[in-house]
Amino acid sequence: MSGATGMSNRRENSVGSLTERGPPLMLNPGYSFRHRLSFANHFAEYICLLPYLCRMRTPLFYAALLCCLLLPPRSAMAQTSISQPAADAPCGGGAHDPHGLTEQYSQALLATLGSNWGYGYSDLLNDLAAWRGSPYVRVDSIGRSVQGRALWQLTITSATLPTAPRQTVFIHARTHPGEVQSWWVANQMIRYLISDDERAAALRERLVFHIVPMYNPDGVELQYPRENANQIDLEREWDKPNPQPEPAALKARFTELMNSPAPIKLALNLHSAYLCERYFVYHDQNGTSREFARSQQLFIGKVRSFWPEGIQPWDYYRSWDTGTPRVFPESWHWLNYGPAVMAMTYEDMNCDQAGSYDQTARAILQGVGEYLGVPVVSGAEPDGSDGVGLTVQQSSDGTIHYHLPKMEQTRLLLFDLLGREVAQLVDGELPAGNHIAQLPGNLPSGRYRCQLRSGNLARSAWVVVVR
Repeated sequence: MSGATGMSNRRENSVGSLTERGPPLMLNPGYSFRHRLSFANHFAEYICLLPYLCRMRTPLFYAALLCCLLLPPRSAMAQTSISQPAADAPCGGGAHDPHGLTEQYSQALLATLGSNWGYGYSDLLNDLAAWRGSPYVRVDSIGRSVQGRALWQLTITSATLPTAPRQTVFIHARTHPGEVQSWWVANQMIRYLISDDERAAALRERLVFHIVPMYNPDGVELQYPRENANQIDLEREWDKPNPQPEPAALKARFTELMNSPAPIKLALNLHSAYLCERYFVYHDQNGTSREFARSQQLFIGKVRSFWPEGIQPWDYYRSWDTGTPRVFPESWHWLNYGPAVMAMTYEDMNCDQAGSYDQTARAILQGVGEYLGVPVVSGAEPDGSDGVGLTVQQSSDGTIHYHLPKMEQTRLLLFDLLGREVAQLVDGELPAGNHIAQLPGNLPSGRYRCQLRSGNLARSAWVVVVR
């Protein structure tokens, strides 16, 4: 491993500068240079048949000649038919990832966001230099890309000696360069984890976060929407005996951590999807196990409890319902370690409505903390407000007591452990001051998440019901 010192901030390209070459020219979403080469090879084979057909001088000769000149080989024709998949396409199977974006769509997005979809490798180097100044951050390289760019990893945890063994969380983003929203979520995760927020401090104290913010730097610099420098989709390399350098490096890092005293407990693979929703890709028990399916529901529910209206329920997008695919990072985790690692893909929004990356990052990280048993820390959720927080707590008689700093439209909601809304206790404009809400009498015994929202402020607390 090597540090960030001495890395150049210019945008590298071993073939030529991006300003000279510009984005790669695509005839259509799937017809790449490799497919044109394939056509040329097949055409040469057709030409070899012409001497034989010429001696025949039959209508078959003229028909064959016309086909050779006008029709590409079947494999090339199949490649040119790729288009934006339907929104209800199944996830996790087939040669084209239905969550991702076609090259045509990504090129249009590139024109809107600018070079490298708004964030390039030199931008990452600048941010790494700033992040290294934090006492909670260590920056290393886990390997190199096809063109020799470092695959940077941030390790974030408390600078103090742990009071208990710290659990390991691994996060990687920007597998597909055109899905730049995955980077912005990772960026906000890093910013939050190194902040002075008391809940971020609690996460650092109990967990170690390893974050690879740009897993495919060559693709970013070459402006390939989904591929690395060899025009290979890195998301589907995990069953290969000799994978590309990037997944080989990530797999080696996963293996190293899994063989360490603190193996990975939770692994997140950040992407963004054209469905224009925020959601986790849920793996059906047919491809995992009933135990793991239940654990996924629990984890997603904990994340949603911090932002139920922003992130879809666990059953929004189901995959692996016909078995376990072998090509994805999550496949590798499951096939090698089973339910020991909660490995999931998160899909952010890839559309005009994308945003709220800070709120997304906080919800995911707080959900990660609760899933892994980090004690809940009281305090107002950071939201850029004037610092006046809400308070909410359960009294001994089962009522909910809460305080509002000013008159606002207020909602007090109750969620179960799977993130499902089970009760709406308050919904209306309330004056500043102390208030009391009564829990519904028909709630079964259990633990619930109470969420108070007033204006731009938000506060959550646990509520225990005993019957």
